[in-house]
Amino acid sequence: MRSSSPLQCRNRITVMPSVSHRPSASQTRRKRSDPFAFLLRLLLALLFWSLLSEGALSAWLLGLPACLLAAWLSLRLSPTPETADPMQSARLCLFALPSFLLYFVQASCVAGLDIARRTLDPKLPLHPSVFTYPTELSGLPLWCLMGVISLLPGTLSLNWQPNCLEIHCLDQPDKAAAELVQVENRIRRLFTLPLLQLPLLDRSRS
Repeated sequence: MRSSSPLQCRNRITVMPSVSHRPSASQTRRKRSDPFAFLLRLLLALLFWSLLSEGALSAWLLGLPACLLAAWLSLRLSPTPETADPMQSARLCLFALPSFLLYFVQASCVAGLDIARRTLDPKLPLHPSVFTYPTELSGLPLWCLMGVISLLPGTLSLNWQPNCLEIHCLDQPDKAAAELVQVENRIRRLFTLPLLQLPLLDRSRS
């Protein structure tokens, strides 16, 4: 077993849109009271709570107030337009949401069956490892990526540092990273962001 090394990542090069003017205080207040932004955060919170609670009705007695509070705090504590980068102000594309949910259910089923098959195999072909996955996402898209990675069977988001995530997986890091690129591209489609081509991986750590 190799010893752990400091978390490292490589940056990708992207072209970010320029800002032509500094928003006024009234624009900042409008951003903080944007009903669409609140509903978006509430929808995502309700979705994740439903998945975590497996749809149990009794869980909503605590889940609904918690989701409302989380959505409100997320909106209040989010960066203002003058300090936010373009990804933090990315908006959800509602037309891409059904396709994303279908992909998530399908990927969860496939990953769950694969983990069950490996666990029941007498040879136990599991390869637990930790590796760094570079990503340029930030703000809400990054939160969605980390949540989806942790909800999918066989992967877990352990830590975040600027421009990279620390991921635990039960498969070979190269294969897991290729699957994470697909997950990230689904998130990018959901927020109408440019798609990725190939992952940039550091050496895995086991």
